[in-house]
This record gives sequence, structure tokens and C-alpha cells, in this order.
Amino acid sequence: DYTSTPINATFIAGTTSTTIDVPVTIDNIVERNESLQLVILLPAPAKYAVEVENPSMTFATIIDSSNSSINFIQSSYATIEGYRYVQIGLVLSNPVSFDFALIVNHLDMSAIGDIDYSSGPYTTIFPAGLTSVLFNISINDDNINEENEQFKLTIATTQQLPNNINFGEDLEANVVIEDNDALTVSFSQSQYSVGESIGQVQLVLFFSNPSSTNVTVQVISEDITAIGNVDYTTGPYSVVFSAGTTTALLNIPIHKNLVIDAAKQFSLSIVLSSKFTVGNYSQSLVTIIDDNGTLPVKQ
Repeated sequence: DYTSTPINATFIAGTTSTTIDVPVTIDNIVERNESLQLVILLPAPAKYAVEVENPSMTFATIIDSSNSSINFIQSSYATIEGYRYVQIGLVLSNPVSFDFALIVNHLDMSAIGDIDYSSGPYTTIFPAGLTSVLFNISINDDNINEENEQFKLTIATTQQLPNNINFGEDLEANVVIEDNDALTVSFSQSQYSVGESIGQVQLVLFFSNPSSTNVTVQVISEDITAIGNVDYTTGPYSVVFSAGTTTALLNIPIHKNLVIDAAKQFSLSIVLSSKFTVGNYSQSLVTIIDDNGTLPVKQ
């Protein structure tokens, strides 16, 4: 902090006072004001009749002139829901010679504290001499398909800091939680059959995970031996999965006639969307079984 070698004080003839300079080391470390003790010592042997009177010692204070600013290392962070945590960094522009604590507060945006992530406040300690620290915020994993969610962080402090430690410009940071629950939709089975007189065929569609919002799935039909709008009501059909559910029903009207004929078929296909992928049963075959009886046999 200063040069500790002895300093000679020279009195010019005819004067009663003099000054001395104590060399002080300049650094970029933020530290509390420091003191040193100065003691008058006479050379031995003394050439003149000089005595040391009180006060024979004094104290000098070195006032620190270094400054340090606190900031987030970056203004935005992102993590995937399944990673379980996000790591946040704080940085000082210059090191500090003593430990001090910081508090980081949270603010819900689309993410909700203690549901989507572990809410704060978060206390972190800056150890003496370090210029950066990291701390983790737990991210809660779920199986719900949802939009990416966000929350905000702000820097605060738990103690009165010296005037030369101040807040910088990057005192806020946004955290994005990227959803990892992809939706896959499929029919519950690859084939269905229905009697013509039943009036409708009911198909079940499955989602791999529930969604946080309603999702509409489009299903189209294609004639094989059945004829659309003659034997059944042709598509396309809109199937709505309500938020939080994993099953939905599709009812297709079947048209009855009085003709005795063979079983007829049509196929159904799930239309791809940016909101989901299709699973193993992306198509299903529907067979309409004639139940008008049998033709009489002429004897």
C-alpha cells in the first residue's frame, strides 16, 4: 500500500517545520481506507542537541480512489426446461478487497415463480479479490407443451456499500425458459369399423403431452370404396384438444341406406402442423359394415 523504507526529514537552516512525502502505491482494488503509523526517530549519534517531544508519532490515512461497478455478465440468459437450472453471472469492473453480499430479485413475466422456476430473492457472496461470481436458479420441469416463458432479474444489495462500489448499467437480465415438451398426435388405433345403422363412427386421438392452450388438429378423409357425402360425411374435420388434456374425440356421421352391399372403406390422415408432429398412427382405416341383412335365396 505504501513504501515502508525510512524517510529522512530535512530541516532547512532557520526553519522550524518541514514536510515529508510517503510514497503510496496506486492500484485498481476497491478497499476500505487504510491507516499507517509514522514515528519520529533521531539519528544516532545525534549531531545536535535535538530532543523528540510528544507527539512523537502520528497516523496517516490512505483514502481509496478506486471504483468498481456491479453488472450482470450478460443481459439475457436462456435455458431448456429439462436442464433443471440456469446459471447467472455477476461481474465487477475491479476487484474488491473484502467480501460483500448482493441480492438478486426476480419478477414474473410469463413464467411464474415456484411453478416454472425457483423464486428469489437470491443471495450471492462476492469473495474478496474475485471479479465474477455465478449462481444457479432451479428450473421446474413439467410435461406440458407451452410457449417459451420469461422472468426478469434485478440486482440489489444487502448492506451499505462504500461509495466507490456502485451499480453499473446492466442491472437487469431476462431469463428465457425454452419448452422441451414436443407434442405428438396420433390415432388411438390404425383401424376402426362401424355398422352402417349406428349413424356415426367415433375415433380417439391422443397427444403425447398436454398443452397449456387449446390445440386444433385437422384430419382429412380419402375415399377407398366408400364415397364421401354418400356413405359418410367427408372431411376435413377439426379436432380440438382442450388445454391440459391428452385425448380428443372425432365423430364422423355414417349415412345409412337400404341397399345390401359389401363393406366399404375410407381412410383418415392427420394433417401436419408446426405445433406438433404425428406419431405411429398418423392414418387410420374406417370400415363401414353393411347391416341391412342378407339377400333372400331363391329356391
